[in-house]
Amino acid sequence: MFHEILSSLIKERKVNKKDVAEHIGVARSTLNNVLEGKSYLNSRQIEKLAEFFDVPAGYFFTTKKEESSIMEILDQHQKQINELTKTIETLQKPCK
Repeated sequence: MFHEILSSLIKERKVNKKDVAEHIGVARSTLNNVLEGKSYLNSRQIEKLAEFFDVPAGYFFTTKKEESSIMEILDQHQKQINELTKTIETLQKPCK
């Protein structure tokens, strides 16, 4: 469920709820209601939330199995980015 996935992301990424609320343009009390499943965000707020956590907006509507698969893919992509960054840095060093 949306609120469970959001709650997991906040805990996993160790982010401040105040920062999340500010980024998406809601009061912290509203965010707390969303995390409790009592309120919902609109599509614009969900897009901002996805931007904040650097995940696709659809991520918040996935099942636990899909969530794990998406996180594995994101981790793999991050590793590839890191490797490419190192390669670029190596290639940019002047030859001796």
